[in-house]
Amino acid sequence: MIAWLVAAGVALLPVALGDRAARRLAGAAWTHRCPRAALALWQAIGLGAGLGAVGLGLVAAVAPLAAVFPHGAHTLASQIVSGYGLEGLGPVQLPALAWSASLMSWLLIHTVRTATRTIRERRRQRLLVDVVADHSPAHDAYVLPVAEHVAYCVPGRHRRIVLSRGTLELLTPQELQAVLGHERAHGTLPLARALVRMAASASGPGPASFALADAGVVERLQRLLSERRPPRWVPAAAYSTAGLLLSGPMAVLIAPLICVTF
Repeated sequence: MIAWLVAAGVALLPVALGDRAARRLAGAAWTHRCPRAALALWQAIGLGAGLGAVGLGLVAAVAPLAAVFPHGAHTLASQIVSGYGLEGLGPVQLPALAWSASLMSWLLIHTVRTATRTIRERRRQRLLVDVVADHSPAHDAYVLPVAEHVAYCVPGRHRRIVLSRGTLELLTPQELQAVLGHERAHGTLPLARALVRMAASASGPGPASFALADAGVVERLQRLLSERRPPRWVPAAAYSTAGLLLSGPMAVLIAPLICVTF
């Protein structure tokens, strides 16, 4: 009984705390200074809650089949493979199993659809860049023949760094290098100056100028120019917390597989 309670508690913890953790994360001040760590933690909260709900249903479903959870899950899998189906499961366990199966299917389908849409959109953007922009070996970037001030990156394995002719004419060499290497030069003064000049010189409300002249520029400048750097333990703590949130539900789901090997 204790083993079952431990398994259920491990699976239930991220489900019970997920909403409260997400609310606290949304209002935390450190997230603006460590956006990557905050994003990783936010994703871990959602994924941990989903996997925890799957594990909780599975724990409840296989409880009558064995003394401990991993053996119960292994017994159920063996029954299904051997043609005995869901024998031994009662009216409470069957809905729990259906819940876990349907939720896991939804998570997988949603993940695949999101990844597919993202890959398709990035491929479309890269194709558009290749068609309308000229590659500049000197800058290792693609240059749009427009006067508006544009600088962005289409991420991916075959990424495209995109600039406009107006950006090349506006920025000093130092500022341009800061923009091109913004991932490496985050916090530097030249990048902040470049963002200010590009936002202030936006020629209109069109989609190209909006890429840099929106409210996101203000937040980026605050991060770049702030003298208060977050201690190194802040992102480390965020990544560690994300790992802990995922470790419990993952352990519940992986335990039956480990049971098979032993």
